[in-house]
Amino acid sequence: MHRPDVTVVVMVQDDRDLLPAAVRSVTRQTLRNIEILIVNHGSTDGTDKVADRLAARDDRIRVIHLPDREGGPGRTCNTGFAAATAPYVTLCASDDELPPDACRRLLATAELHQADLVLGRTMRIQPERGNQQRPWLHSSYEEEAAYDGVRARTGILRDQISAGKLYSVDFIRRHGLEFPEDVIYEDQLFTLSCCVLARRIAVVPDVVYHWITRSVGKPSITHTRSQIANLRDRIKVNQRMDQFLRDHDAEDLAPIKDAKFIEHDLKLYLNELWHREPAYQRDFIDILADYVTTFPYSVAEQLPTIYRVVLFMLRQRDLEGTLAACEYIREPGRVSTELTELDGRVYWGTRYLDDEQARPWLDVTSLGLHRIPFSQQNIYNYFTAYNVEGSTVRVRGVLHNELGQIGADDDLRLTLQLRRKGSGSSARTKVEAIRWGPSLVEYDATLDFGALLPRKARPFQTWDLILVTRLGEHTNATRVCVRDDTLHRPVPVKRSRVALGARWLDPQPTLRGNLTLRATWRRPTRRLLDVGKGLLQSGRIPILLGTRSVLLVRGAMGLLSEFRRGLRWLARRIRMAVFRTILTRMPVDDSLVVFESFQGRQASDSPRAIFDALRATHPDLTLVWSLGTAGRRGADLPRGTRTVNRGGWEYFTLLAKARYWVDNFGMPRDLPKPARTTYLQTWHGTPVKRLFLDTTRVRDDQAERARFQRQVDRWDLLLAPSPYFEHSMARSANYGGELLRAGVPRNDALVQARESGLAEATARARQALDLPTDRKILLFAPTYRSPEEATEAYTPLDLEMLADAIGDEWYILLRDHYFSKPAMIEPGLRYFAGDVSTVPDLTTLMLASDALLTDFSSVMFDFALLRRPMLFYAPDLDYYNNVDPLTYFDLLDIVPGPVARTQDEVVAALGRLDDGHAEMTTRYDEFVAQFSPLEDGRATAAVINAVWGPTGSDDRRASGQSHPQDSSPAEGPSLALPAGEALAKTPEPGAQSRR
Repeated sequence: MHRPDVTVVVMVQDDRDLLPAAVRSVTRQTLRNIEILIVNHGSTDGTDKVADRLAARDDRIRVIHLPDREGGPGRTCNTGFAAATAPYVTLCASDDELPPDACRRLLATAELHQADLVLGRTMRIQPERGNQQRPWLHSSYEEEAAYDGVRARTGILRDQISAGKLYSVDFIRRHGLEFPEDVIYEDQLFTLSCCVLARRIAVVPDVVYHWITRSVGKPSITHTRSQIANLRDRIKVNQRMDQFLRDHDAEDLAPIKDAKFIEHDLKLYLNELWHREPAYQRDFIDILADYVTTFPYSVAEQLPTIYRVVLFMLRQRDLEGTLAACEYIREPGRVSTELTELDGRVYWGTRYLDDEQARPWLDVTSLGLHRIPFSQQNIYNYFTAYNVEGSTVRVRGVLHNELGQIGADDDLRLTLQLRRKGSGSSARTKVEAIRWGPSLVEYDATLDFGALLPRKARPFQTWDLILVTRLGEHTNATRVCVRDDTLHRPVPVKRSRVALGARWLDPQPTLRGNLTLRATWRRPTRRLLDVGKGLLQSGRIPILLGTRSVLLVRGAMGLLSEFRRGLRWLARRIRMAVFRTILTRMPVDDSLVVFESFQGRQASDSPRAIFDALRATHPDLTLVWSLGTAGRRGADLPRGTRTVNRGGWEYFTLLAKARYWVDNFGMPRDLPKPARTTYLQTWHGTPVKRLFLDTTRVRDDQAERARFQRQVDRWDLLLAPSPYFEHSMARSANYGGELLRAGVPRNDALVQARESGLAEATARARQALDLPTDRKILLFAPTYRSPEEATEAYTPLDLEMLADAIGDEWYILLRDHYFSKPAMIEPGLRYFAGDVSTVPDLTTLMLASDALLTDFSSVMFDFALLRRPMLFYAPDLDYYNNVDPLTYFDLLDIVPGPVARTQDEVVAALGRLDDGHAEMTTRYDEFVAQFSPLEDGRATAAVINAVWGPTGSDDRRASGQSHPQDSSPAEGPSLALPAGEALAKTPEPGAQSRR
C-alpha cells in the first residue's frame, strides 16, 4: 500500500456507541488517501470489539489497543503520533466528527504554504438544542493566511485545543514534541509548543472540526470542574507553559497566554465558584493565589476592568471579594459589594483603599457604574429570610443602595413580581415595610402563591421573581438573586391552582444565580422524576441503557414536539375554517373596533394615537387591542382597556363581529375580511426600501404575488401622508381602494411639541426615560436587515470604539427594528448606551434625542418634523442602491444630513453636527416638503372625522394633544378619495401638495 497523505488519529475510551459515527465521518472524507488510527485507551465496555469490526470493513483503518488506562489522554495522542505513517497527522475524538472536506482542505493549505502547522475553524455543536452551532474563537479564522512564526499573528495562541489542526509529522518528531501524560489539559501545552516552534503557520477559515458537546453520556474529563484536582491540573499545565516560554526565549508571548488563561480558563471556574462547597472555595483561593501572584500588573492592565479586581482579590486570598467580582462576571453589571467614590474615581469595595498601590487594581471608574441611569441598573437584591406557611411565603429582602443613590427621604416603592418565563403572564404583590441602612435597603413582603399563580398554571412552568423598584418617576426591574441556596424551600399550593396534580413550587437557582420557581409534582411522582434527573446528570442512564437508547428517547421527544407544533397548526386551520363558514355569519357590532400594531407586538404607532383619541371623542365605541405574548409584556394601555390574545378563538370571533379593523401592518394574511367590516390601514412608515410588487421576491413569484394581493385587497382605507407615499407604497401594493390624505397620527405629538415648546417636551421625555442630563442624546434606529440583505459590506456599530471617541459628550439610545433581536450591551458600556428596543412609543424616544443616526429606516421622515440634526450610517449604500433590496432614492441625493460609510466618519460628522445641520437648512425644508407635506399636527382628528364622523369636539380633543392654533376639523369626504383617481392627479415625488 502506498503512503497515505494524512493520518487521522481517533482517540477512544469507553465510547462504543459514538465511535462508529466518528470513524464514519473520517472514512467519508473527500481525501481518500488517508490512514485511520483508532487508539483504544483501555476500554472496558466493548469498545475494543467495535473498533475491530470497523477495521475489518476498511483496510485504511488500524487499531491500537492500549492494555490499560495509564498516562491520561496524552498517552492516546502520543501513541497515535508515533504510529502515524503519513507526513501529516490530525486528531478526532470518538464523540466528535470531521466535516467531509476537512482533511483535503487542511492538506491543501499545508502543501500550498509549506506549513509546519495548519489551524482550522472548529464549530461547537449541541445536539440536544437542535444542533445549535457556535464557532470556536471565530475571530482568529476570518480569512486564509500564512505566517512566518507565531509573532506575526499572536492571537492564534489563544486557540489551545489540539483538534481542528494539521501537524507536520517531521516537525513534531524533529522537535521531540509530546503531550504530557500525567495531567489533563494536555493539549494546551502541546499546542502552545507547536505554535512557538513552528517556522510556518497557516490558517484555514473553513470549518474542519465538529466539537460535539452533549449533556448525556459520560462527561468530558476536562468538564469535571467540580473536583479540585481539575483545577490543580489546569494550573500545572499553565506553569509548564510558562516554563516552556522561558526555556525558548519566548517570554514576550506570556501576556497573551496569561490573558487567555484569565478570560477563558479562569472564568469557567469563577462562574461556578458561588455554589461550590466551602472546602472547595478555600482550596480554590489557595491554589490560585500563589499562581496569579506571578502575573505582573502589565498583564492585568490589558484585561477588562473586572478581571483586575478578580486578580487583586485572589492575591489577597479574599474569598468574599472574589465572590463579589465573580457575581459581576456571571451576571453582567450586577454589583454585590459596596462601591466607593474618591476624588472623582469609583473603586470596588471599601477595603484596601488606604493602600495607594491597591487603588489601580480596584479602580472601576471605566465601567461607568456611577453614570448608568437608575432604570437600567442591574440592582443586586436577595432574600435574607424565607418562611413557608402553607402556600404563603414571608420573605425579608435586601437591595444594594450603591453610592447612596436612594435617599431616606426619596419616594421609594417596591413590588415583587412573579413572571412566567416565555409569556406575558405576571402577578404582583406589594412590599409591606422598608428600612434604610448605610448601604442597604431592607424590606418585608408576603407572597401568597395560592393567589398569585394563575388558574391555568401547568407543571414544569417556570416563574421568575423580580423586584420592581420605583424611585420617583423611574422604575427598575431586576431579578431576585440567590445569596444562600440552602435558604429557599418548596412551597405547596392548592391543587386547583396547578393542573394535573402538580402541588408544589420548587425554588431553583439558575446558572447565573437568579431565583426561579418551578411548578412540579411531589411524592411519589416527584421522587421518580428526581431519580431520573439525577441519573441523566450523573451519566448512569447511558451506562444502563446505552447512549444510543438515550438519544432515541430524545429523538422521540423531538417528534413529540413536532407533533405539538402540528396540532397548533391544525388548530389554526380549524379556527380559520370556522371563521369563514360560521363566525362571519354573525351580526356585526357597529360599535366594535379592533386595533392591532406590528402583528400584535406592540400597542403603539398610529393605531395607538387613533385609539387614544377615540376614547375621548367616541365613548360609545367598544375598543379592543389585539396583543401577542411579547405585546402584552410591553403594552402600557390605560386601565380597563379590553385586550384579546392574537390568534385565539376570541380574537377570530371579535374580528368577525367588528365593524372596524385598525392596523399598521397586516391582519393574519389568510383571513378574509367580512363584507360589512371597514379595514383602516395606517401603515407604519413612508418607505425607503422597495416594497411589494417593486421587489423581485414578490413580482417574480406568482403564488407570493397572489398572497400579497389578497392581503392588500382587504384594505378599505389607506392613510397617504404624501404624494411620494402614493407613488411608492400605494402603487407597489397595487392598492385600489380609497386614500385618506392626511398626516400620520403618531406624528401629531411631534408637530405639536415643536410648535408649542420643544424644550419642555424634550425635558419631559428625558425624565420619563431616565436619561443622563450631562450629555447629548443620540438615537440610533437602523432598519431591519434580513439574512438575505445582510452582507459583508455592513459593519455593526462598535460601541466600545464610539464610547472612547464620544462617550463624554453623547449617550446613545439603541432602537433595533421590531423584527431584530436586540443586541446585548456590555456592562462596561451601559454608561454610554441604553437599549430602548422594547419601548413601544418611538415618539418619546425622538422627542428625547438631540440627533438621529439611522440608515434606510423610515424613522428619518418622522424625526425630520423636529428639525433636529440627522446623520446616516450606510456602509452598504452601494449594495442597497444597486443589488438588493433596492431603494426608491439614493440617500446621497435626498437626505438632509451627512452619509457616513465608516464609523470614523460617524465620529467626525458628530463633531461638526451643528455646523453641518445649519448648512443644510434649505435641503431640510425640501426634504420635509417632499415626504411630509401634510403634517400639521391634526392628522388624528382628520382620520377620525373621515372614518367615524365629527362629534362636535375640536381637533385638540380628537388628537389627544393641545394645539396653539384654532381651526375647524377637516371634513371626512374631502379626505377619502379613490386611489386611481388620486394617483392620476398627483404630481411626481418631490412636488408639494395639500389635501
